[in-house]
Amino acid sequence: MKFQIPKGTFDILPYGAEEPWQLSSLWQYAEEIIRQTAMEYGYREIRTPVYEQTELFNRGAGESSDIVMKEMFTFEDKGGRSMSLRPEGTSSVMRAFVENNLAQFGSVHKLFYIAPMFRYDRPQAGRYRQHHQFGVEALGVAGAAQDAEVIDLLCETYRRLGLQDLTVELNSVGDAPSRIAFREALQNYLRPHFLELSADSQARFEKNPLRILDSKDSKDREILQQAPSVSASPVPRTIFACNLSGITDPVYSATSTLTSELVFEDGTNQGSVSDNCGISEVRYFDVASGGCPDVVTRTWTIKDAAGNTST
Repeated sequence: MKFQIPKGTFDILPYGAEEPWQLSSLWQYAEEIIRQTAMEYGYREIRTPVYEQTELFNRGAGESSDIVMKEMFTFEDKGGRSMSLRPEGTSSVMRAFVENNLAQFGSVHKLFYIAPMFRYDRPQAGRYRQHHQFGVEALGVAGAAQDAEVIDLLCETYRRLGLQDLTVELNSVGDAPSRIAFREALQNYLRPHFLELSADSQARFEKNPLRILDSKDSKDREILQQAPSVSASPVPRTIFACNLSGITDPVYSATSTLTSELVFEDGTNQGSVSDNCGISEVRYFDVASGGCPDVVTRTWTIKDAAGNTST
């Protein structure tokens, strides 16, 4: 009997590979750069089992997600317990964090992993049933500066790997109040079209309607063309003004003043708001009734105690 590699997987070889990316020397090179960069940013490696109890992923990824509904490798062990190969890294990391009581070692924890993940999906070019993923998890930091750090870490990793001419595109589903209002607005819009939605989208309508926005079904995409946008949601939106933790110039000390000027698409100027630079993160709120136009320019002016300014 001739054995062949399972569908949707690949071998990493020391030589004789059909494609250069399958050479183990290149994988070792990439993994070393990733590890070194992550550690310089203060992250430490964590390794978890390749399989876990199925319920862990059901709760972590969400029962209405494609991962849980369609893509998990699930099996029953000899004890009758439902187990699944790891489809993503966050659930396992959080389980390990709680089970091993890592919280006792500090208030902030920054972890990374490089590990195989498994998705029972239709194999296609560049998309395999076993893929290898680099991921980071930051616990104990709630500010937007942490998101910025993760983005910067990824960009720096790409730079060190030699990738060029990259563009970073940022998206947002709003803050917590925005998402609640947007969920309701989206359900109100989709309710008259419920019977026209795909079976997957109908199943998500109550549990997680925002996932309908990810649908690839052609009829769903047609219906969603006129769906409301989170940016037009008539609720307060948080505008993250700045983070000054990276300022090392002694001129801009805790006695400095930050002035934030916001200019919106409709040409209105929301005025200036000042705060003390000793606050590492400053948040300003714009409350709009009937919709909030997007910010197109933001001007930050820092004034020190002597009256010197920098914009």
